Amino acid sequence: MSIYWVMIEVTPSEDNEEKDLSSGAFLNCWVKADSKDEAIEATKDYADAQCWDFVSLEDCDEVTRENYLDDEDAQESLEAYDEASIEGISGIFYTWDEDQSDE
Repeated sequence: MSIYWVMIEVTPSEDNEEKDLSSGAFLNCWVKADSKDEAIEATKDYADAQCWDFVSLEDCDEVTRENYLDDEDAQESLEAYDEASIEGISGIFYTWDEDQSDE
């Protein structure tokens, strides 16, 4: 198995407690999977479980831990990668509200 980094755009579902605070988000997920397609589906399932609706696939790539070691700004990504290595998946939501969506 490999670790894949997947970025999708999502919007809050009706059940999402943040629906009044956020109009959308990018979800970055690190997923332990056998293929890109499997990683993408796992990311969509992760978003759904967190009450976010899939909008679009933005990016997907196979990554290694070394991708994050030399970048001081990648500490959060390194932690997510390590968590996915152990747990199978890790995600970070980057939300925005209506006022920010046009910027």
